Amino acid sequence: MGIAVAIGAGVGYLGDNHFGTKPWLSLIGLLIGVAAGFKGMIDAAKKAKRSLESSKPGEGEHDA
Repeated sequence: MGIAVAIGAGVGYLGDNHFGTKPWLSLIGLLIGVAAGFKGMIDAAKKAKRSLESSKPGEGEHDA
């Protein structure tokens, strides 16, 4: 998550320096980085949950 935030803020900072829009592009880049970081965490959690569910023997099987 930290890398996504740093990349977003860095790109925004560079854009601010190039276009002279301080601090708007930095803030937008930071927010995009935070959103990307959270999306990555959510995707990783879903993948871990699927992995745990598929490794449990007998899970989802019911005796009739």
